[in-house]
Amino acid sequence: TYGTSHKVSIYCHARYDSINRVIEDKYSNGNIEVKVLDSSHESIDILRSNPDYHPVNFVDIDNEDNLGTVKSMFTSLVIGFGETGRDAVRYLYEYGAFVSNHSSKEDDSPYTVYVDGHRPWVSRSYFRCYIIDKDANKLSGQFFANAPAVSGVHVWNTDVFTPEFYKYIDTICRELNYVVLALGNDELNITTAVRLLIHIRKHRKDLRNLKLFVRCHNHEQKKHLQHIADHYNQCNCEDERHKHIIIFGTEDELYTYDQVIENDFVDEGRQYNALYCEASGENGPKNLWESRHQILLNKKTLNALSELRRKESQDIANAYHAITKVRIMKRVIEDENGNVKPEFQRIQDCLENMRFAPKFSRHDGLIEADGDFTEQEQLLFRNLARLEHIRWNAAHEILGYQNYADGDPNKMLVEDKKDRHCCNETYKLHNCLIPWQNLDAEMNDPNNEWHPDYKLYDFVVVTTTFMMHNKR
Repeated sequence: TYGTSHKVSIYCHARYDSINRVIEDKYSNGNIEVKVLDSSHESIDILRSNPDYHPVNFVDIDNEDNLGTVKSMFTSLVIGFGETGRDAVRYLYEYGAFVSNHSSKEDDSPYTVYVDGHRPWVSRSYFRCYIIDKDANKLSGQFFANAPAVSGVHVWNTDVFTPEFYKYIDTICRELNYVVLALGNDELNITTAVRLLIHIRKHRKDLRNLKLFVRCHNHEQKKHLQHIADHYNQCNCEDERHKHIIIFGTEDELYTYDQVIENDFVDEGRQYNALYCEASGENGPKNLWESRHQILLNKKTLNALSELRRKESQDIANAYHAITKVRIMKRVIEDENGNVKPEFQRIQDCLENMRFAPKFSRHDGLIEADGDFTEQEQLLFRNLARLEHIRWNAAHEILGYQNYADGDPNKMLVEDKKDRHCCNETYKLHNCLIPWQNLDAEMNDPNNEWHPDYKLYDFVVVTTTFMMHNKR
């Protein structure tokens, strides 16, 4: 009726999973666009898009020695393991991944001979996420079966009304940073948050690194819940920045024009993808995001769809993780009064002007920023690249991927050694799911036909972070 130029968009409220994504894949074409709206997933995107709600705000950054690494523990708690709770765990597992300050400051080189046998090494900082739900044992089965490489996530099968609930809380309350309440009932969420805050106050005096995020489904309840949160926030802290109870995820937050029609979250991923290609010097289609989407979708294979979901989700995750990386930079380069330290002026210039974004290349086997950057700035860049690799590992682990060494060889059809140096979507195996210090060996493995510079990819993400920051 309207001709070939008329485009129709159809929005469907459903869980964004492998079942309902079929709706998007099967019925979207040039003139029809079908989009699944998942309120649980989008409510966690609210946390992901707010710089103040990133886990980086709840850890201690080393700004004196091993610059940009994390010195403290990050301990989170998710109460309610329904759809919102599961998405919260995925978010916290990825965005709560940092470089430990116990990691080596120096980097390894494929050309270095280590006389004492001690190679530099890099590790993830302390991470724990606890899940509480009266049906946790049942709900967590499939979750962990689909993500076998995940570690540091623990399940407590109990109800918030039982004595066991508070016994569990007592074991972690002194180190607890980040709580998400997603019990599926607005009134129960806020009641549990208040009781939890009062209980934790008995065990610790310093509550600055503690926030309780309360999911509110019904926007008509928002004012009521916010009134309760404001009361306890004002009674427990004088500084507005340290308020403890945060209401999030109401319908008026989720169903906005920008998020539904403009699809801001996907647009951020699209922008990141374009900037990454620019930073890496990759020449290809003008809009790589769209061309990649159509090419993989048109293949109509499960492996192609898996690759598409993985790559698009990583572009979106990286776009928002740029917020975390910039916050780490600012915590390092600024003094207590917010003034830039002289030795980090070049980084400040990069943050203020996209033209100055650092470019990286190998020098004598080591990757460093080109130009006149100080030794301290080079160390910060190195730890940001390591952070990206650790985040990438966490993201793939929570998506269900493992490295080839952890895959069960009896269940694998990967016979050719060359196949072990790529991503296998069928078995969800990836050759780069290895520690940072093993990436150069993987690059130089004789069975790896491509010999890509895996570490350089992570440094290019650092460049793209500066570009994303300036775009914003």
